[in-house]
Amino acid sequence: MMNRDLLFRHIREGNRRGWTVAVTPGIGSEQEVDDFLDALEAADRDRPIFGRRFPVMHPTGFRRADQRSSAQKNWGSCST
Repeated sequence: MMNRDLLFRHIREGNRRGWTVAVTPGIGSEQEVDDFLDALEAADRDRPIFGRRFPVMHPTGFRRADQRSSAQKNWGSCST
């Protein structure tokens, strides 16, 4: 399980610095995917991420339709 606060800090700071941030969410639980999507939304509020590279490694962790829908709506692409 990822630490939610650490995940938010890393993704938001990476976004502020213009880094490519890659994450493998969902290895442990659906909550990890929810936390990851929430962290991306927070980072997007700081500095828009649409069109930039924030790859999700092995997005099979997106088990629920609402998770896939959120990724597609907010970041343009999600296939599992």
